[in-house]
Amino acid sequence: MRKKTVLIHSNFCKALTGFGKNKKNILKYLQKTGKYKIVEAANGRVAGDPYLDTLPWDCYGCIPRNYDQLPDSQKKAAGYGALEIENIVKKVKPDVYMGVEDIWAFENMPQQPWWNKINKMIWTTLDSVPILPQAIEFAPKIDNYYVWASFAEREMKKMGYDHVKTLRGSLDTSNFYRFSDE
Repeated sequence: MRKKTVLIHSNFCKALTGFGKNKKNILKYLQKTGKYKIVEAANGRVAGDPYLDTLPWDCYGCIPRNYDQLPDSQKKAAGYGALEIENIVKKVKPDVYMGVEDIWAFENMPQQPWWNKINKMIWTTLDSVPILPQAIEFAPKIDNYYVWASFAEREMKKMGYDHVKTLRGSLDTSNFYRFSDE
């Protein structure tokens, strides 16, 4: 039986950002279960970066090799993987796409040809009120929509988006664990 392929798209796993640390924890956990074929789509790394071949899972850089030649109008989207993610999806044929990033990183995703053909999950912070207009516009385009803050879930539900749920950031359980009662 073929393992399901999970594509996790976020900041590169060594990044010192909240998303980077969160993704690294998720990748390590999923890899350790042995249940899935894990693939990382790494924002902040150039496609073909040889360092990515050293990771214990498949990893593809999301910045196009010709980034410097791109018009300024495309560079923001390119930095979040919008110009490479379709190539990655075509290559790895994921069963699940998990986007873990700021909401504006997904601006171009619903237009991707694969968007409505695979299971997908977006997990974003939404850490301010009022909720960003991009997050509201995006809500009907994603079935599995997770936010890090319960107040954001409440705000989205007030607007009628009952499918939004809270999923807090992950922890590295080798560093954070429950002390004994003693």
